[in-house]
Amino acid sequence: MALTMSDLPPEVCVRFLDIPRSPECLSSSNRTNGKWQLLRYIMSLVDSPTYSDKERQTDLTSFSLVSRSFRAPAQSILYSRPVIRNAGRAFILHRTLSSPLSSTLSTLVRAFSFRASTFQDNADPGVSTLILQQTNPVEITLGSRLFDAAHGDESVDELRKVLLEKVDVESFSFGFHQASNIHGRIYNFLSRWTELKKLTLSHFDLQLAYPGLASPTPPPPSYALESLTLLDCYIKPLPPLSLSWVLGSTTHHLRTLILSSVTFNAVSSDLFPLLPAHLVNLTHLTLHNLTWVAPRGTPNPAALYPCRANSILPVCLALHSLSLEDTFYDKTMDTVFEDLPIPKTLKDLEVVGKTLFWKIGVTTLVKGGNGAPLQSVVLVGPTVVTTGVKEVLAACKEKGILARTRFAP
Repeated sequence: MALTMSDLPPEVCVRFLDIPRSPECLSSSNRTNGKWQLLRYIMSLVDSPTYSDKERQTDLTSFSLVSRSFRAPAQSILYSRPVIRNAGRAFILHRTLSSPLSSTLSTLVRAFSFRASTFQDNADPGVSTLILQQTNPVEITLGSRLFDAAHGDESVDELRKVLLEKVDVESFSFGFHQASNIHGRIYNFLSRWTELKKLTLSHFDLQLAYPGLASPTPPPPSYALESLTLLDCYIKPLPPLSLSWVLGSTTHHLRTLILSSVTFNAVSSDLFPLLPAHLVNLTHLTLHNLTWVAPRGTPNPAALYPCRANSILPVCLALHSLSLEDTFYDKTMDTVFEDLPIPKTLKDLEVVGKTLFWKIGVTTLVKGGNGAPLQSVVLVGPTVVTTGVKEVLAACKEKGILARTRFAP
C-alpha cells in the first residue's frame, strides 16, 4: 500500500530534512535515466519564485516520500538550496549532512541561506560554520545577526575564516537587519571572492571607514560583478569611496543595478568616479525611493548628486529595462526627473507612482519622442481612471506596445 502523508507523524511532515536518505538513488547513472529526468523536471515546477520557501520544501518532501524512484530527483532539488531561518533547522541540516547514510547529499548543496534576522531566531554562527565546512555552495545568503558581537569574537571569526576559503562563491546576499560592528568583517572576504557575479546588500550602512575597524581597508575586489542590489542602505561619503569599492576594479561587466530605498549622504561630484565605466553595458536598472541628504545652504545641490537618474541614464548605452519610482530629495533640490534622458535602446519601462508617469512624459516617449524601441510599459499605482493614464494606454495601443496598470504592493 502506498505511503501517504497522513500515515506519518507530524514532525516528519514538516521537517524537510528528516526524510529518508538513500545514497544509491543519487548515483550518476540514475541521473541520466530518462524517468529520473522527467520526474525532476515535473518536481522543479515547485522550485520557482511563485512558491514560498516553506511551500517548496513541504511539497518536495512530499514527493520524496511517494516512492524510491521519486526520492532521488526530489532530494536533488530540495538539497540544492536549503533555506534556514533558525538554529533548530540549521542543526537538523548539519545532522543530516553528517550522517554516513547521506554523505553524498552535501555535494547537492549549491546554495545556502540562513537569514536569521533577530535573536529570537537563535542565530548561531557555529552551526553555519559547520554546514559551510561540509558543503561548497556557489550562492550564499546570510543574515547580519550571524556576525553580531554578542555571539563572541571566536565564533564569528571562525565563520569568517570559512567564508574566506569559499573562493568559488558566485552570488552573495547579506544583511536583512541592522547590526553593529559587522562591516569590516565582510569586506575582507568580498575582496577574496574573485568569481563573485551577483551581490545583494540589505539594511546595510555602506561605508568602509567606521569606528572600531582595526585592520587596514582591503584592496578593491577584482571580481567582474554582473548584478548589484542595494536595499534599504545608507551610503556615506567616507574615504575610501564605498560604492566604487563594492563595484570592484573590473569594469564593463555590470548588467543589473537595483537601488531601492537607498539614502545618499553626500554632495561630492567625485563620489562615484568609476560609475560610468561600470554602467556602460548595463541592461537592467531600478531606481526606487532614493533619498539625498545635503547640508543646508549648499548651492545647487541637485547638480552634485551623481546617482540621480539624470546622471546615470546618459551613460547607460545598452539599457533595455528601466524601473523608476518617485524619489525623495532635499527641499532645496530641483525635481530629479526634469528632462529625463531616456536611452534610445530602452525596451521595457516600469513607472511606480501615481503622478511620475506624466512628470517624465511617458505619452511623448511612447509616441517616439526619443526613438526608443519600447515593447512594454507598466504603470504601477495609477488606475485607468487616473488623469493621463488613458492617453498613455491609447498611445501604446496605437504603437503596438504592450501596456498595463497594476496596483502598488
